[in-house]
Amino acid sequence: LPSHIFEWRRGRSRSERDGIERDSIGRRGVGGDDRPACAIIGYDLHFYEHLPRLFPHNQTARSWFEGKGEVATMTAVRNGTLQGAYFIMAARAIGLDIGAMSGFDNAGVDREFFPDGRVKSNFLCSVGYGDASAVFARSPRFAFDEMAKIL
Repeated sequence: LPSHIFEWRRGRSRSERDGIERDSIGRRGVGGDDRPACAIIGYDLHFYEHLPRLFPHNQTARSWFEGKGEVATMTAVRNGTLQGAYFIMAARAIGLDIGAMSGFDNAGVDREFFPDGRVKSNFLCSVGYGDASAVFARSPRFAFDEMAKIL
């Protein structure tokens, strides 16, 4: 519910391309113009306004978040992140490569793409078909029992 996915595609306006390059991908040394799309995964700070429509079995749900800034923001970030993860899984399920990124200039991306302040950027995903000779090999992972405990 709180997630917003803004997809920047090759061929968008020069100012949008320059904005995403300047504020995000270009800072990490990965050009945005050589991949078909860059998805900006964002979250809506006023997601609760849509609850009467999207959570119809409890018409009081909006009141759980409206006027409760910290709770609403934490919920928007958490649920928007989960929805971004579903986006990644769906894209990979249909054979696309995804390069998820943080460490970019969120304020710059927000100014360029979400100027009204209602939506905030969370992370970026380069989306496309990677060149096998240029894609990083999978990094090492922790073993399950190093990071999880079944109770």
